[in-house]
Amino acid sequence: GEFAATLLDTGQSVALVARTARHALLYDVGEHWGSGGAVSEAVIVPALRALHVRRLDRLLVPRLDADRSAGLAVLDASMDVAIWQAGGTEARRPPEFTGCPRGERWTWDGVSFENLVADECVLRIVAAPSVDAAAGGASLLVAGELDRGGQQRLLDAGLASQDAVILPR
Repeated sequence: GEFAATLLDTGQSVALVARTARHALLYDVGEHWGSGGAVSEAVIVPALRALHVRRLDRLLVPRLDADRSAGLAVLDASMDVAIWQAGGTEARRPPEFTGCPRGERWTWDGVSFENLVADECVLRIVAAPSVDAAAGGASLLVAGELDRGGQQRLLDAGLASQDAVILPR
């Protein structure tokens, strides 16, 4: 029922590895304008190896662009990825990618994952409550690339009240 979240220093962007007992998820690849896959090659793949992640059960990116695509190609060549998800409209996603539908939920090893905003890949991760906890377990919200209005909607809905929140730059 526990998860480990590792935020990787990629300079200008976000890359988060979330691991449960038997599963691993990568949220974004940390690529930025002009990086062309260099961040994935120099930071992401070595970090995954150091964390003993040999396979990603799910990879989410808030949107696809040329730099992220180059990073995704590096990852694809380095390891198996079971599920590829990307924000944005269906027309802009390659066929191997599914969207991030609002309300999509899954559970790995007692840890809950949920996409909160349609086509934005806003992810909430919640650990199972401990025996003596009155409420749920530790929670993490990854807001992807939500603009200020989207962030305000999360606040208004009470969804930003988490133990940790990762906001876009």
